[in-house]
Amino acid sequence: MNLVKQGARALLYPALLALIVVGFYWKLVLTKQFTWLESPDLVYQTMPWFAVQARAWQQGVFPAWDPYIYGGQPLLAQLSPGAAYPLNWLLFLLPLRDGYPRVGYLHWYFVITHLIGALSCYALCRSLKRSQGAAMVAGVAFGLGGAVAAIDWPHLLQGAVWAPLVFLFLLKAVNGRRPYTSAALSGLFLGLCWLAGHHQVPLFFTLAAAGVWIAEIFRRGAVDWKCLRLAVLSALVAVLASGLQTLPAYEYGKLARRFVSDGPSLGWRQPVPYTMHRDYSTPPSTLIGVVVPGVFRNTNPHLGFMVVSLALLAAAAYWRHPHVRLFAGVAVGGVLLALGPHSVVHGVLYAVVPLVEKARSPSMAMAVFSLGAAVLASYGLDGTSLGRNRAWLARLRLALAVVGLAVLLIFFGILTARRMSFEIEERVCLAGFFALAAAAVLGLTRPRGALAACAVLLALLEIGNTSGFAFVHRDEAQRAVFLRQLSENRDILAFLRRQTGAFRVELDGDQIPYNYGDWNGIDTFNGYVTGLPASIIRFDLYAARTRMLYGNRYSLRKKPDLPDQREVFSGASGMKVYENPGAFPRVWTVHDAIRIPETEFEIQRIMADQNFDLARRTFLATPAPRLESCTGKDETGPVERGLNHVVIDVNMACTGMLVASENMFPGWRATVDGAPAELHAAYTTLRGVVAPAGRHRIEMRYRPLWLYAGAVFSLLSVLAVVTIAWWERRKEASRA
Repeated sequence: MNLVKQGARALLYPALLALIVVGFYWKLVLTKQFTWLESPDLVYQTMPWFAVQARAWQQGVFPAWDPYIYGGQPLLAQLSPGAAYPLNWLLFLLPLRDGYPRVGYLHWYFVITHLIGALSCYALCRSLKRSQGAAMVAGVAFGLGGAVAAIDWPHLLQGAVWAPLVFLFLLKAVNGRRPYTSAALSGLFLGLCWLAGHHQVPLFFTLAAAGVWIAEIFRRGAVDWKCLRLAVLSALVAVLASGLQTLPAYEYGKLARRFVSDGPSLGWRQPVPYTMHRDYSTPPSTLIGVVVPGVFRNTNPHLGFMVVSLALLAAAAYWRHPHVRLFAGVAVGGVLLALGPHSVVHGVLYAVVPLVEKARSPSMAMAVFSLGAAVLASYGLDGTSLGRNRAWLARLRLALAVVGLAVLLIFFGILTARRMSFEIEERVCLAGFFALAAAAVLGLTRPRGALAACAVLLALLEIGNTSGFAFVHRDEAQRAVFLRQLSENRDILAFLRRQTGAFRVELDGDQIPYNYGDWNGIDTFNGYVTGLPASIIRFDLYAARTRMLYGNRYSLRKKPDLPDQREVFSGASGMKVYENPGAFPRVWTVHDAIRIPETEFEIQRIMADQNFDLARRTFLATPAPRLESCTGKDETGPVERGLNHVVIDVNMACTGMLVASENMFPGWRATVDGAPAELHAAYTTLRGVVAPAGRHRIEMRYRPLWLYAGAVFSLLSVLAVVTIAWWERRKEASRA
């Protein structure tokens, strides 16, 4: 019975925290009026990516390849789709509505992600022996406030919410609490951050964790060899755990070009210009936004007066506590990274540490600051509730009162000068009241529960003026515009689905800006992408011959943009469907191949040469295979195409090359009648297979080595953690 009571008490506060998170996001899950999805990136990229993956999972297929945009490219390897993140798999298995993800499920998905962050930070603070009330404050601050609340891209957000557990087990390891198991678990959760997708936020937390490990290794002046071994173990497990995402992404990164601005795309060896880091950093003048709502650029850092004052109190009054110093360092380190060019620390890391130059948004390092400040706040609250360091507490209360009164006086002074015209940010006025309220709350040194409850309530009120404050209401005509685009032009979609045979569609990106192909499961030529394989970018993508080579039978736009286009359907919105008579079929055969230099100039030159018959000849950057010329006619049968495979029946009059207008990429394997066959990069980018005379079945399957190796690595990390935990427990038992 005692165990049951202890278990119930242990679960009481996490359950209460869960209720708080759900209640805090009432706009999303307790009404059907608001959404967090009204932004270009979320609607144009994220939701179509989710649609592709959800349909694949429900068909029992792992979505390794995305065939729907620009002739296809790896899906998981792009990082941002989040295809390697295990919790996303659960989302993709939920029922669809008419073949699309349900917005209501995506709202709960968003809330649950924030709940993970809140519970993770709560667990960290409890592991540091903070009271349940103090841990609640920290959980609310990290999970619902600061940069974690400001980041709405799922692949970035999910890279942050597991970070508290990285530090929880890191500190357990250095404190000797099952050190090897704890070090391995720290690495496992860091790897999970990387599995979420995007590299920026996990990279910043990796730097923070590395800094803590280094501080612990050299804490006593000399090298602590045991701590060094634990750090190496943690790093190895993290590398293994992240393998399912990082290994395919590494392969893709070397062979692709990334779009980071309106300028030229960048290759793997080309660093992101430091001017980009400058533009996406946190300006020093906006750091006041940590306590004043609405003042920020790029990433909103707002935590509010209650949390920040408690964090400052902990840093000032309890500096001798090693964990206070440690998390103060974490918080300061996050700010120094976020400042970008205003911090020499960031500049040095950009210059010498791998991958830092690829994290173009330093402002997202404010998530590291949020974690440090949240943990410090738990120490400040516990110290206050015990009545310690009254001198520092008195100074802080006086400072808060002065700041609060000053803000209110300035605010009302401006209003008076403007004759009470409320044109300035109302939340600035609230900041003054919140500062006064924080001063009053800090006077409640007894009882502890009342202080914690008031601190949680005030923190929620403060961060509620930023986190979720600007969720879009469905009736806001000027703002609720992006989701609506996904359901427009349904008549055109119905027309396309009635057409027979395999074809590709090209779009007017100004009229249909989202990833139409991914969202609807229709092959499209262009889309909203973050990068493309370099082999595609070498082409003049929008030249007429390129568009025809890729089999763009239909063009969706309001007016034709090629002279021979023929209108075949007109939609109610004014969008029309034009047929391109010169479009190639999706598969064809050639009997002549030449080798050319693999340069962008030469590829574009030969593509522009009207005398080079693309329908009969191909060109390669590798030695051309031997083909035969004959008078007979080749026949290609129906094409079976899934996400990760293509099956084609062909009857060859003589030896020739079958070409599929699907992009070539390492990992694709081909067979002819079940026997392995070489895949050629026809036209330097499409897939070609040589077949002899007669009837044959040609199959192409995406089986990338890096993907399988990454999956094995991730599984090995889990097995390593389980094995280490078993070994360490057995070792403890033998000693007892």
